[in-house]
Amino acid sequence: MFKRDVKKQFNASKYKYMANAEHSQRLIQPVIQYHRALAGMTVAVLAAFSMTKRYYEVPHPHKDTSKPMVLHNGELHPNEVQPASARGMKVFSGHL
Repeated sequence: MFKRDVKKQFNASKYKYMANAEHSQRLIQPVIQYHRALAGMTVAVLAAFSMTKRYYEVPHPHKDTSKPMVLHNGELHPNEVQPASARGMKVFSGHL
């Protein structure tokens, strides 16, 4: 095979490759939709916050231990050490 034949064969296969629609579609970068990017970023931020809150304290108000710690219905909180002033109050009776 002569050099010019090899060159013709190479150029023919190169043209087929360049003119192929599948090849040109793979080269174009897909455009990410705004709502997908926003959802992904929201998930990433929530995941990062849930990972880091274990290791870094977020500023929070400290509880007053001189007053009894009660639930929303007025019963004493079951997992708290209550002060002596909470002696006559109703104790939480639900399951733990």
